[in-house]
Amino acid sequence: SLAVGMSEAERQALMALWKAGRQKWGGDHSAFRVDLQGIHRVLHFITENLLEEEELFTSIESSVEYAKSNDTRIFQTLMEAIKSDDKKVLNKCMPAADPYTVAAALKGYFQDMPEPIIQYSAYERYMEIARDTRGLPLKAKANRLAKAVSELPKPRYANLHSIANLCINLDDSLGDLACVFANSILRPRNPPTDPEEAVESPKLCLAIVLSLFNLQDQLFKKGGGGNPNTWQAKPKAKPKAKAKPKAK
Repeated sequence: SLAVGMSEAERQALMALWKAGRQKWGGDHSAFRVDLQGIHRVLHFITENLLEEEELFTSIESSVEYAKSNDTRIFQTLMEAIKSDDKKVLNKCMPAADPYTVAAALKGYFQDMPEPIIQYSAYERYMEIARDTRGLPLKAKANRLAKAVSELPKPRYANLHSIANLCINLDDSLGDLACVFANSILRPRNPPTDPEEAVESPKLCLAIVLSLFNLQDQLFKKGGGGNPNTWQAKPKAKPKAKAKPKAK
């Protein structure tokens, strides 16, 4: 977990932040589904500001200030700002918010959503891309993935962009971060029952998520994303009826 190594005060604050999100957007799955637009607006703002303020953590002075201010009160203020969508307060709190803590909060938000960020209806499309491009260099995967990603609904596109952008700027290996977020980004509706597929599916999902992170600068652009109905699984073609023999 990204929360490993946090102090008890930080853990409590993270839980308070997570609970605030549930209060704001609802605690049941239907509420998360309805308010996906609202979630993406706030989280996208948070992750963007974290990256803008990242240089503050590189100097001794800012590290000391961070250590002094990094207590529950900072997270309570951040929690209230999220509840009220107060971007001025969010911006003020951002220098005291650890990117790893926010990454853990992101994982908490998305774990409770009824679907992964890439919707179930698009799962097979991404699996097809993973199989077709297996073993190929990243550049060969970019075009296929770019088209698929651009057709994600805008809120899902923005959420995926936020996570990829945050992860690429953290110090952890992308492989580890892909493992952390893979299940929140791409998974099948039902676990595979076929033994071979049960082994292959998680590997392909992880490969796709890792490619999304590695290629994020080529796959995403501000304001991108399509319509929820841009891409739909193609219905299986019905077998043609055999022609009846002509009567003699």
